[in-house]
Amino acid sequence: MKVNEVVIVGGGIAGISCAVTLAENNIQATLIEQNNFVGGNTTSGLLSTWRGFNSTKVNDKFLQDVINSSVKSGISKGVVPDPSGISPYLFSYHPDYFKDILIEYLNINKVKIRLNTKVVSVDISNKKIKSVSTSEDGIQQNVKSKLFIDATGNGNIATLCGVKKIASTQTAVYRIRISGVNKNILREHLISHPLDSSIPIESLRKNLLSFCGFAESARKWYSKNNSLLRLDGFDIDEIPNSDEIIITMFAYNYNSSEGNSFSTCITNSRMLLPEAIQFLKNELPGFADCYISSVANTLGFVNSEQLNSEIVLTDADVMLGKFFADSIGESLLPSQKNIKLQVPGKSIFVNDVSNLLVIGRTILPSLAFYKNGNPLLTMQLGKAAGINAIGILEKMENET
Repeated sequence: MKVNEVVIVGGGIAGISCAVTLAENNIQATLIEQNNFVGGNTTSGLLSTWRGFNSTKVNDKFLQDVINSSVKSGISKGVVPDPSGISPYLFSYHPDYFKDILIEYLNINKVKIRLNTKVVSVDISNKKIKSVSTSEDGIQQNVKSKLFIDATGNGNIATLCGVKKIASTQTAVYRIRISGVNKNILREHLISHPLDSSIPIESLRKNLLSFCGFAESARKWYSKNNSLLRLDGFDIDEIPNSDEIIITMFAYNYNSSEGNSFSTCITNSRMLLPEAIQFLKNELPGFADCYISSVANTLGFVNSEQLNSEIVLTDADVMLGKFFADSIGESLLPSQKNIKLQVPGKSIFVNDVSNLLVIGRTILPSLAFYKNGNPLLTMQLGKAAGINAIGILEKMENET
């Protein structure tokens, strides 16, 4: 049984940002991810767009490096104006190849990565985690650490430790990637039918196709599928330099307390795929020759169940742009460009476990999210957790 300085569970953007921050400060970190790739919602959930950028200038080294690598490899145009107007700027990319860029960045920073590894239990005593038990290819292993960071997004490790959640329902979406879309026909239709999308006409020819639209068709689709939430349109994001788009046609109320809820949502989505593709062919301009090129590996979560942290950020805090002296993350409030939301530093600490930090969407209220999440904010939380971890480790060292 090997003792690691820090064990991070969850290889999404928050976990990666945390691991890189620790590595840059010469602290040994092990990143545990249950899938065979990293990136979380940004890759497995087919998320292809990050919103919330205030300008094309990026101040974070990790983010700037991965954006530069994405542009260099041809999977992104970098940070560009958001044609939908939801935020000033966005970063759009091809999710399949983005996985490789993230893995390469972790390897460059010499972060230990354990893929296909699930944490199944924790050994906790006197409000302190002694070790976590992992399962990899059926092999059980106990992993000890001075400090643990829950970057699972759903607060899975905190839940194993007995930390309570405030809410039980979250919004889950299932995305599909469509090839063979005639984007010229789609653009011309949106120009001649401005009410069919959220994109200003002047932005259509020069910017990415990233919008919520076709409300009438969406109403028709959702009205005949009772298991789905009623969305106000289809979320469509263009994949740069391709004939592909990613579209959200499936959304559910997901309750993690129901054991089969996760698999039921995915099963229902996959059963509806043949009907969905035929619907798109018949209904949307430019989709006559389209076909499904891939589907998400998992559900994408737009918001999450909040954990009972030392300070719980509320929707009211978000709407008011509440200031926190110990703010560790700042983001533009979705659709409110003049209001910035802040995340209090104490929200990553939980009351019941002394050597556990929790990051990601599980400490954020629903209003903190764009329609496809808020990876820019969760990245900042990961970095903040890494900085906090450094201070905690120094304090542990001084006490011994």
